[in-house]
Amino acid sequence: MISYNHPLLQIFNKHYNQNYIKKLFNYKLFNHVVMYIVTNKNNIFLQKNDNNEYQTFGGCNFPNNIFRMINSLRLELMDESSILLSNDIVINISSLFIIDKCLIQVVYVKDDLYNLWNPEKAREKLGIIKVPDNIVLNKHNITKISLSGNNIYKLSFNDIYKIKWRNCDFYSLQILIKNNILININNLKFSNKKFFLSNNNINNNIIDFLYIYNYLLDDEIRNIALKNWYPILWTTASNLFIYY
Repeated sequence: MISYNHPLLQIFNKHYNQNYIKKLFNYKLFNHVVMYIVTNKNNIFLQKNDNNEYQTFGGCNFPNNIFRMINSLRLELMDESSILLSNDIVINISSLFIIDKCLIQVVYVKDDLYNLWNPEKAREKLGIIKVPDNIVLNKHNITKISLSGNNIYKLSFNDIYKIKWRNCDFYSLQILIKNNILININNLKFSNKKFFLSNNNINNNIIDFLYIYNYLLDDEIRNIALKNWYPILWTTASNLFIYY
């Protein structure tokens, strides 16, 4: 049992003695997470990287389990865009998708988000490479750096084929569009399909994972993924989302 009150870990505690929950914790099938943020006025929020390419919000670059990576979806979004998903801004959230080894989710939000900034970039300017969980870094207490040149952009979804993308983000976006995940952005409604998979490297672990997820835990984990909650921060997450 894990003595930490968080929606994701409550699922683990509920099924603690079951072999299938141990498998989900030990299957490190994902090494990257990606969040696409689209709005009810046909816009998409993106950031620009050092190569002057547009990209969405995500990260990790290390293999981990479904629980850690669902948390990382929220954490990377918050750290790269200052967007904290809440009932005030969220209209709808998609199911979870696997594209290759990437865990992906689409969030449909109100268009009137403003003053977004990138805490990760701010830390880089301050020379803070690693951020302990007890450090609060927000826009109001940063006085040593300039937040001009903010790299968060709101662009028309109609222009997604006109801009220079980071290849992996555009690749995933095209797959979502081809599978009718992103249609009618002005009134976006997500289907209730189970885990969507686009993967050229299907192996026995992935097949087993999908069976466990879809037939034993889909409703519980999907309900958590669709709700608004605060992510567990870096150090705490690295200690919690492992199976002992």
